[in-house]
Amino acid sequence: MALGHPARGHFSLLRSESFPYAVRHAHTQAGQIAFFDEGAGPPVVLVHGLGGDLTHFEHLAPLLRDHFRLIGLDLPGSGLSPRPGGRLLHAQSRAVLALLDHLRIERAALVGHSAGGLVCTRATLEEPGRVERLVLMSSAGFRGYPAWMRWLARASLRPRLLRAILPFGAVPLLDLVFHGRNEYTRKFVRDSVDQHPDHLPNMATTFHRLLPDLMVAGVVAGADRVRAPVMVIWGESDRLVPPHGVRRVLASQPTWRLEMLPDCGHMPHIERPDETAAALLDFLGERAVRIVRAQQGDLR
Repeated sequence: MALGHPARGHFSLLRSESFPYAVRHAHTQAGQIAFFDEGAGPPVVLVHGLGGDLTHFEHLAPLLRDHFRLIGLDLPGSGLSPRPGGRLLHAQSRAVLALLDHLRIERAALVGHSAGGLVCTRATLEEPGRVERLVLMSSAGFRGYPAWMRWLARASLRPRLLRAILPFGAVPLLDLVFHGRNEYTRKFVRDSVDQHPDHLPNMATTFHRLLPDLMVAGVVAGADRVRAPVMVIWGESDRLVPPHGVRRVLASQPTWRLEMLPDCGHMPHIERPDETAAALLDFLGERAVRIVRAQQGDLR
């Protein structure tokens, strides 16, 4: 299907019309969810960050499709999935699990970028038996802020103010997203700047609703209760969410694996898809190899 611009009531910083896979729609207990489902093998769910959608994985997904059953979704309130009521983080984590239910998948690996990492962590804590492995890319939830700062941000960054400043802050913000320029990052910036202004009010509302959770160290708080193997991928030159505190956090989680990508900013799956895919294949592929060997054994 042609993707085009999202309808009113949805927001995407970038919805790429060159995304290579068909987008479907599922009616679940968590509401309507737009998703793609490609490939065969161990299931891996790709979860985008704030202001994103499933097409953010257009460069990464083709590198993984031959190894895994890849599933990506537009989180509620993003892309082509309607915005829900209630607490947004809870609705988004429930949507990930509801999509697994819809697809009759008992267990899957979850890969979350930025705010999507917090969503995946929340889903892992809600139903730990459903998550085979957890990958956090430049994830929110590693740094917390004082209560007074959270209150001030929530009180001052109201949707009306955000709608006013987003048009002026979009280009400077994009300058912070990437460390370098290549064909992938130039396309992302070009397509993002071309997005329709009707998306900005919805972005402002979504950001305001997620802000309380984004300013809490949710990953750190739940780390001791995560039983699945965890890998953290970070761009060494990430200026939006600098990695200096990540190593300190992981020092208390010796079983967690850290993959630091040099000369890379906040979106490794766009700026460095080959290196990101290699790290994922190394971490997630351990299970894929076991499954393939078991299947081969069954055929003998």
